[in-house]
Amino acid sequence: MAAPTAESDEAALWEAWRGRQDARSRDQLIALHQEFARIIAAKLFAQRIVDEIEFDEYLQFARVGLLESIDRYDPIHGASFRTYAAHRMQGAILSGLECLSECSRQVALRKRLEQERVSSLAHKDGGVLPDSFEHLVSVAVGLAVGYMLDDVAAYQSPDSGCGDSAYCELADRETRHRLHALVNRLPPREARIIRHHYLQQVPFDEIARQMELTPGRVSQLHKRALALLRASMQDERLDLQL
Repeated sequence: MAAPTAESDEAALWEAWRGRQDARSRDQLIALHQEFARIIAAKLFAQRIVDEIEFDEYLQFARVGLLESIDRYDPIHGASFRTYAAHRMQGAILSGLECLSECSRQVALRKRLEQERVSSLAHKDGGVLPDSFEHLVSVAVGLAVGYMLDDVAAYQSPDSGCGDSAYCELADRETRHRLHALVNRLPPREARIIRHHYLQQVPFDEIARQMELTPGRVSQLHKRALALLRASMQDERLDLQL
């Protein structure tokens, strides 16, 4: 009788996994092809254009592709597992990298917008940076108004004592509606800046280009818009919790 081969052993594992959904056989198949996943990850990592993403991320995505391949592969179709898995692992790596890059861009944009808002509120006209307590309070209030504009639905504080989720959701929608109505009452330029910056996530320099203004002027109008909104919120008894 011929001695068992690695190929026959793997075929037995596939039969146990595909035929009986034997979890132990699946684990063995994963272990058997882990090094192949590393090879695929290393190949794409060597072809990278930028260095911002580490090899471990490539390897993790390759392993995700490996798991998907094992769960979906059917030997009956004739293709070898590694031919099938290589394609899926490469796709998983590329999709994962695209997602990471997009997340990185979103985080970078978020930080940039926040820095612009702080700078806009912190400086008085003429570029003076006062340090009075009243001014610090004014900046904090302006940032709080901006935060509400940025994501009213997330504005509800975990410590607000609102235990009824349906009521909170209704209250958030009402707050969003009322705040957007106040934005519509702003002077045209201020309203446009608020909509672009907070609702469409557009940086000041791009708004300045569209409106044919300097970034500094956009910053001034942004600060004025938040001050007007703050006053309108007080008139409308729209709560601002710090």
